[in-house]
Formats: sequence, structure tokens, C-alpha cells
Amino acid sequence: MKKLIFTLMFVATVAGVFNFQVARAVDPDAVRTCTNSFLGLPTWYKYLELDSQCRVKGPVKAGTDSLDMTKVVTRVSLAIIDILMRVGGMVAFGFIVYSGFRFVMSQGNPDQEKAARETAINAIIGMVITIFAIGIVTFIGRRLTTL
Repeated sequence: MKKLIFTLMFVATVAGVFNFQVARAVDPDAVRTCTNSFLGLPTWYKYLELDSQCRVKGPVKAGTDSLDMTKVVTRVSLAIIDILMRVGGMVAFGFIVYSGFRFVMSQGNPDQEKAARETAINAIIGMVITIFAIGIVTFIGRRLTTL
């Protein structure tokens, strides 16, 4: 079980380090200005197509210049789900740190050590689940943007 958790954490870490995000901007200078983030979280317009002034230019309905609101709402919803999953991963990391403090402060008390260990295990399981969910949402979002 420990080897499985370690392997999953290693794969998730490597995937997070090599997570290349594709910017959908027409102008290369717009990539710098349109992809601002807070705490490394993606923007709500991550999967929308932008012009050089960071305005939404697509997705458009076939044969028209108007936005396809169904696709816009779907892509924005995916971006919001992605943001929430990443916040969940940050919360799980916070619980891992918290369980470490509880473990250190237990001072040899077996009941407190057991509670701290259970908190850490639950937090790691939660983090693995959120990492996989982020991967799935990102995969779906990238596939929708290529349509």
C-alpha cells in the first residue's frame, strides 16, 4: 500500500512539474498579459479563445460571428471546476502539514499519533483524487478547445 501511494504521489508530482499549458491567444504578446493567475490557479477564461486585447473571440457559431454560448458556458464551467479542484489540492496539502504538526505535538501519545496518521493518510488520498480529477478536467477542456 505504501509503495502504491508513493508511486501515485511521484507520478502526480512529475505530471504537475511538466504540466505545459497551451495559451489560446492570437498575439504572442497577449500570452503574457492574458494568462495572469493567482497562486498558480488557472483563469476562468482558460479554455476560451482570446484576441490580442484579451477579449473573448471564440468559440463562434458556425457561419456567423456571434459567440456560441453553449460552448462558452461549458468551457467556463470546466475552468471553474479546474480551479475548485486545485483549491481542493491546496487544502489537502494544508491538512498534510496540519497532521505533521499534530504528530509532532502528540509527544508519544499513541491515540494522538494514530489520529495524526489517519489525518495524513486521508489527506494524501484526497490529494491523489484531486490530482486525477484535475488531469481529467484538463484533458476534457483541451479536447473541447480543439473542436
